[in-house]
Amino acid sequence: MKAIAISALSSGQGKTMFTMALLNWLKANLGTVRPYKVGPDYIDPRFHEKITGMDSINLDMYMMSEDYIKSTFLYYAIGLNNLVVEGVMGFYDGIDHGTSTYDVTKTLNVSTVLLVSAEGSYTTVVPTLKGMIDYKPNNTIKGIVLNKISSEKHYQVIKDQIKREIP
Repeated sequence: MKAIAISALSSGQGKTMFTMALLNWLKANLGTVRPYKVGPDYIDPRFHEKITGMDSINLDMYMMSEDYIKSTFLYYAIGLNNLVVEGVMGFYDGIDHGTSTYDVTKTLNVSTVLLVSAEGSYTTVVPTLKGMIDYKPNNTIKGIVLNKISSEKHYQVIKDQIKREIP
């Protein structure tokens, strides 16, 4: 079973669009894929279901215990090899209540890909990423997708800075 979570710095960064594209690609190329959504959201799961033809399962740590989150995640993964969890708001939003995407991915031991908008920025992306990575040691962030890149040059400048400054 392969699972990945999609998160971002905040809402409006492209999580849902990226998640839908990933779900579509996985379904077209690898067969069935189970979508999940962090939190009590009911809109994004309908988008997931439209693409995958499978129920999107909410994982809400406000309403569900850690054990229930784990058992729900595993129950709906039975017989499936590809699982995608779309986060809620920003990666750490809700951490003060134990309900963030960070909390869910730590509970489930699922790696996270962080979407980062590079719109109107380039150097500031690096300290922002460092802060996200260093804020909680042993977090689940394992990859980064730069979103809202304006040109190839813009991408190369940010990519080079990330390679130089973030291990």
